[in-house]
Amino acid sequence: MTTRELFLLFFALSLNAGAADPADFFVGGKKSPQTCIITLFIFKHDNRRFRTTAQIPQAHLFDDCLVRPDSHQPLHRLAGCANSDSPVRIRKLSVLMITFSDLERSLFSQGITTLAGIDEAGRGPLAGPVIAAAVIFPPGTIIDGIADSKTLPPKRRAELSARIRHHARSVGVGSASPEEIDAINILQASILAMHRAIDALRMRPDFLLVDGNRFHHPDVQFRTCVKGDANHFSIAAASIIAKVERDRILEQYQGIYPEYGFAKHKGYPTKEHVAAIVKHGYCDIHRRSFVIKAISIQERLFS
Repeated sequence: MTTRELFLLFFALSLNAGAADPADFFVGGKKSPQTCIITLFIFKHDNRRFRTTAQIPQAHLFDDCLVRPDSHQPLHRLAGCANSDSPVRIRKLSVLMITFSDLERSLFSQGITTLAGIDEAGRGPLAGPVIAAAVIFPPGTIIDGIADSKTLPPKRRAELSARIRHHARSVGVGSASPEEIDAINILQASILAMHRAIDALRMRPDFLLVDGNRFHHPDVQFRTCVKGDANHFSIAAASIIAKVERDRILEQYQGIYPEYGFAKHKGYPTKEHVAAIVKHGYCDIHRRSFVIKAISIQERLFS
């Protein structure tokens, strides 16, 4: 049985057992030279416990996660088990999948058919637009690998972005320019980009799940979710779309402004980026309202 097949088996069992989210999964295991035996425990809310085991050939295991043998740890903590004795090596299940959350399933059960997850990318950089994405999935969609975009490497994000666009009923992308960010502040520009992403959807959503704690919409019901990109499938998918789209834009700017290194840092305030601004000054895509200490001190010294 491959790791992917094992995961799908575990996921199917979780649905039957009523597991609410990835934190309901616990894993233990032991290793021999040839095989790894993984035990998955699935808990219902009434504390009834379900268990299944699978034997995986070592050749099918991945080397990107360490799990203590016989540990009972939530999957989202498995990546921190590096200091263990005789660790079992399995694929990092903690970021393998975020499924529809209790909240999302509850909204579907209430008759919401077009639920849109909303997230943005690019609030912190010194340059470039802020990008937002809105994603609507059919109920029951499963895409293994969906997770908060910040936990995924660029290549994996790009792969998942294509899969999200393939499976989603609709994907909308919106942006706010550096000039708009300077004019109305980054929070309001982020909300503006979100509204534009919603307007870019092919269908009107019944309900919006929005990452963060600040949002408004005059016409559509919504709910803000702090750390929503780490807990809700629709928002996590939107975070991936937004991040991939913004990275693509900054890589294009690399050809126009090669001296700033946008392809590498994507506009974030790295030492290299700040040094380039000190040397070359601002370019057209820099946000003038973002204060950079190294530059403001220099301006005071030489003004």
